[in-house]
Amino acid sequence: MKDPRCWREVLIRGGITLIIVAIAFVFLDADPWVWIVPPAVASLTVFKWALRPAGLDDDPRDDAPGVGDLL
Repeated sequence: MKDPRCWREVLIRGGITLIIVAIAFVFLDADPWVWIVPPAVASLTVFKWALRPAGLDDDPRDDAPGVGDLL
């Protein structure tokens, strides 16, 4: 959970959802229960990162030789 990519994704997903919910609430007269959606989206994103396998961070392209390795 110390990965900054996790918190960046939480802010992006939660922020966009918050903006959409605010617009729906103010301009479309949505019910007040829609304010539950942004924290739910943020929670699901954190949950996704918590259950993420550790080996998923290994990029197979890191093992490929670079231009400097071939010369």
